[in-house]
Amino acid sequence: METDQGITGIGEGGFKEGVEQCAAMIIGEDASRIEYLWQLMFRGYFYPAGREKLHALGAIDLALWDTQQS
Repeated sequence: METDQGITGIGEGGFKEGVEQCAAMIIGEDASRIEYLWQLMFRGYFYPAGREKLHALGAIDLALWDTQQS
């Protein structure tokens, strides 16, 4: 994950399409609002989230937290 300020975060897990689907929901959002973004992705597209979506969401969540450490 890379913010518009050039800060990079790394996460792992999930399948490509799931990560892309979740990531599309948060493009343009403030990367520091991690809990809000998690809820946005968790409740978006299909609810309740299945195992595959949770793996993708976890990868993005980890990357978001990683951006806060830079």
